[in-house]
Amino acid sequence: MNRKKFVTGIAALGFVGGIWLLPVHSADAAVPTQLAEEPEAPVDGREEPAVPEEPIDEPEEPEVPEEPIDEPEEPEVPEEPIDEPEEPEVSEEPIDEPEEPEVPEEPIDEPEEPEVSEEPVDEPEEPEVPEEPIDEPEEPEVPEEPIDEPEEPEVPEEPIDEPEEPEVPVKGLSVMDFGAIANDDNDDYEAFAAAAEEARSKNEALHIPEGEFKLGKILKVDGIRMEGVGKDKTLLVSTDPENGSIDLLGDGVQIRNFKHAYQTTVPRGNGSHDKNSITVRSATNFVIDNIHVDRSSTAGIMIAYGSSDGTISNNTVENTGADGIHMTTESHDIKVVNNRVSNVGDDGIAVVSYGSSKVPVRDILIKDNWVGNFSKARGISVVGGEDVRIEGNEISDTMMAGVYIAAEGSYNTLDVHRVQVNNNTIDSTGIKKPENHPNVLVYASHGVVDDVKFYGNLIQNGAHRGIGVWGQGEIGDVVFERNTLINVNGSATTFENGNIKLIDNIGF
Repeated sequence: MNRKKFVTGIAALGFVGGIWLLPVHSADAAVPTQLAEEPEAPVDGREEPAVPEEPIDEPEEPEVPEEPIDEPEEPEVPEEPIDEPEEPEVSEEPIDEPEEPEVPEEPIDEPEEPEVSEEPVDEPEEPEVPEEPIDEPEEPEVPEEPIDEPEEPEVPEEPIDEPEEPEVPVKGLSVMDFGAIANDDNDDYEAFAAAAEEARSKNEALHIPEGEFKLGKILKVDGIRMEGVGKDKTLLVSTDPENGSIDLLGDGVQIRNFKHAYQTTVPRGNGSHDKNSITVRSATNFVIDNIHVDRSSTAGIMIAYGSSDGTISNNTVENTGADGIHMTTESHDIKVVNNRVSNVGDDGIAVVSYGSSKVPVRDILIKDNWVGNFSKARGISVVGGEDVRIEGNEISDTMMAGVYIAAEGSYNTLDVHRVQVNNNTIDSTGIKKPENHPNVLVYASHGVVDDVKFYGNLIQNGAHRGIGVWGQGEIGDVVFERNTLINVNGSATTFENGNIKLIDNIGF
C-alpha cells in the first residue's frame, strides 16, 4: 500500500441507536494525481484533505518527474524495480464490424439476500493518495498482431428493458384531511405522519396539494405511494438540518412529483443518513420519480441496506453535501435513468461496496443521465461492485475523473468485476489541481479490478490528460473498443497496469 493516503467513500457500516447510519463515500479517496511536485488528497465536500508527506528519496523507490516528459530523453532509471509493470503490453486486435453492436450484458447470478451490517460508518478523515504513475518519454508503440478473421462475431446480449410505468392509484388520501395547511409556516410533520400511517393501513395513495409544507422531523413513508402535483408546485421543507430525511421503507413504496429542500444545512461531518434528502432503507420494488432534491447536508438520494428492484428516474439533484445519488451496502437490481445531477458535494452518481458487506452492490444500470456542473469529485464512479452498466450518459465539468472505476484500500472496498461503459460523452473533467485526474480513470490500490469494457464513448477535452489505468492492486482485462479520444492536454493515454486491449479506437 502506498504511503500516500486516499479516502473515497464511507469507511464502515452500522446502526447507532437503532438507526442505520452510513456516511456517504467520499470522492476524495484514491485520487491519483498528475505528475505534480506533491499531489494533494482528493477533494471532499467537507474540507480540504491533508497534504501527503514529502516523498523520501529512498534508493528503493524511483524518482517521479514533476511533469510528463514529452522529449525523447532517457528517463531516470530507478535503482530498484517498481512494483507496477514497467509497461504493460498493449495489443490492437481488429475485429469484424458488426452491423449494429448491442450493449453486452454479463449473465447475472442472483446471490442470496444480503444481511445488513449494523455499525455506522464514519468518514475517514484522511484520504489515501495513490502513487503517481510515471509518464514514459514517448507513447509506447502499439504492436499490430496478425489478423485472424473470426468466423462469427460475438453477439452481445440484449440490453435491460426499461421498467414499465406503475399504474396510478384511483383512490387516495390527502394530507389536508389530517390537518396539514400549505404556506402557513407551521410544522406539518404530525399531519403528514398520521396521513402516511392511515394510507398504509388502507393501502391507498397519499396526495400532497400545491404549496409549501414544513417538516420538523424525519418522515417515514412505508409501502405507500406519496405524490405531489409537480416538482415545481409542491414543496416539502425540512427545518431540522440534522434530522430531515424522507425515509422509504417496505415493498412497493413510491414518491413522485414534489420538491424536497432543507431550510438550512450543517457540515457533512459523520455522513449520517438522517441528514440525507431521501434515504431508501431495505425497501424493495421502490420508485423515486420526478423529485427535485435541493440542498442537503449529506447525500441527495441514498440507496442502502440491501434495497433492491428500484427505479430512480427523472429527478433533479443539486447542491448536496455529499454524493448526488449513492448506492451501497449490498443493494442490487437498481436502475438510475434520466436524472440531472448538478453541483453536488462529492460524486455525481456512485456505486460503492465496502469490505464490511458480505456481497457487493450489483446489477446496476446507470443510463441517460446528465452529470456535472462543477460537482466536487467524480462524475460516475464504481468503487467496488459487480455487473454495472454505465450507458448513454453525459458527464462534464467535474473536479475529478468523469468516469472512475476503482478498488480502494483506504476505504477497504470490495473488488470490481464486469463493468461496461458504453456510448457516453465525457467532456472537460478532471479539473482540480494537483490531483490532475484524466477524463477516464481505472485504478486499484488494493484488491482486483477486472473485466472492464469501454465501448463507443466520446472522451474529449480532459483538463490534464485523456485516459489512465494504474495502481498497485491487481488490474486484469481492460478493453477499449471503438472509442473516440480527443485529447488536448497532457498524455492521451497512461497505461501502467493491467491487460490493456485496444480495438478500433480513434485518437489513442
